Amino acid sequence: MTVGSPFYGPNPVNYAVAVGTSSIAVIGANSNRKQLIFHNPHGTFQIAVCCAQDSTGANQPAVMNGKGSFVILPLSTLIFDQQPTSAFNAISNNAGGQLTIFEVL
Repeated sequence: MTVGSPFYGPNPVNYAVAVGTSSIAVIGANSNRKQLIFHNPHGTFQIAVCCAQDSTGANQPAVMNGKGSFVILPLSTLIFDQQPTSAFNAISNNAGGQLTIFEVL
């Protein structure tokens, strides 16, 4: 039996986003997206990310340790690999947070 490899595409699009202590939009919706990789390159700050809309279509801000948000620990990565087409928001637990995003189309 052969185990498949993750699909990273030939040329992911790279974004570097400054994230503060208020929820901001970090990447828009894209119906062609195959995979989305979030990386927190900071050594001590945490970043939370969430879909920009909840299941009812209402706007959803990112919240540190809040419902609907995934917390990315320092120097950690979060991968959505099942065609995450929605827009995403993010917030940091401290001013000056950074977020690296790879978008695979």
